[in-house]
Amino acid sequence: CGLEIISAASNCHKLHFNQIKLKYPVTSTRSVLWALADTESNPFMDYYHARLLPLIRERGYDFVGISVSGNSQLVSALTLAKLIKEQVPSVKHLTFGGNFITRILNNWSRPHVFFNYVDTFIRYEGECGLLALIQQLRSVGNFSTVPGLVFVEGNELKKNPPAFVPASMLPIPNFEGFITDKYFAPDLVLPLYSSRSCFAKCAFCTTPAGTNGRYRVLSTEQVLSTMRTYHQRYDVTHFSFVDETFSSTGMRNL
Repeated sequence: CGLEIISAASNCHKLHFNQIKLKYPVTSTRSVLWALADTESNPFMDYYHARLLPLIRERGYDFVGISVSGNSQLVSALTLAKLIKEQVPSVKHLTFGGNFITRILNNWSRPHVFFNYVDTFIRYEGECGLLALIQQLRSVGNFSTVPGLVFVEGNELKKNPPAFVPASMLPIPNFEGFITDKYFAPDLVLPLYSSRSCFAKCAFCTTPAGTNGRYRVLSTEQVLSTMRTYHQRYDVTHFSFVDETFSSTGMRNL
């Protein structure tokens, strides 16, 4: 009911538990740019001005990375990027990554207008690319060595080949600093995965296109180690597997 009341105050967007329906569709660059310029109908701007921009200034961040998994996150992510560029000069570099970003980057052949708000983009998995980007920004700034990086050099769009991350190197996610007591659930539930990507390449699915199409399975001991770590750090006993697909053998072993 609360979300219905809030939505009734505006004929531009509707708020639901699992999505925000905006006034503008996110299926074209033009409509996304309209949303960024519309200070009245863009529902994210007030929150960013009140909460996120002051937090970034207070903590003195000079690097910001934003993950965009689906097109429903694009307007909110670009809105934040635009505001940071305009109002937080301490941030010297801003990069985007994620499944949806990877898929749109693969269609670009020249510098896109989104480079007005984002310095670089990282395709596919970001563990190696993100670390290498930060290291280069702290040293000589040689972007050509950063795996998966997409950037502009002169007037030319550059796309570096991505890195392949072995399953044995995948880190245990860290939820330190997250506010975990505000979710609508009787108990805390944390996500984990037992594999990356998928062994199939179905025509209707976006997973292979966003994860380089290489399927890797974590060992049963790796998965159990993550569950033990979650339990020790966060006193959690409920888990949600977020794999793109399950290996039936792996699940039986677990």
